[in-house]
Amino acid sequence: MPIVDVDRLKAGGQKFASGFTNGQKVMSVLGIAALEAYLKRFGDHEKADLARRWLVLARVTRSRFAEAANAAEQYLSDAKRAGHDDAAEVRNLLGISLQRQKK
Repeated sequence: MPIVDVDRLKAGGQKFASGFTNGQKVMSVLGIAALEAYLKRFGDHEKADLARRWLVLARVTRSRFAEAANAAEQYLSDAKRAGHDDAAEVRNLLGISLQRQKK
């Protein structure tokens, strides 16, 4: 995958960034706890869906497949998000999570 500069995510004056490197998404500042805290505080922000996708990806990357599957199912349960182009990435991550759990 090419190197892509993703829009900076603003939360309470702090800037967070992510990008693609060698085909894997690398999260420089955002960890799972930071993403969960962001969503708890700014769940209605315009970038919250991006943070939700990153949360699914972060859990898959860290081999937390059950948590990733739950987060992906929550993301896809919203009809607005399920119909969005980025839902394909989340459906793929859901499939990977279920496969790794042998479900």
